[in-house]
Amino acid sequence: MTGMIKNGTDYNNIYNYRNSKYFINTVIEAKRAAKPDKDLVIFAGACQSFFEAIIASRC
Repeated sequence: MTGMIKNGTDYNNIYNYRNSKYFINTVIEAKRAAKPDKDLVIFAGACQSFFEAIIASRC
């Protein structure tokens, strides 16, 4: 199974990926929950995800 939806052709559209939107929401929640004095490390880009959008996600 690929990360892109069957008819997806635009690699820069988050809605053409199966799970990246969920990863982005998880990153946003992790950033909200992180303590200000602690570093938060997020590994992104595996499994054909739209890693640019995951990295750029913010609260």
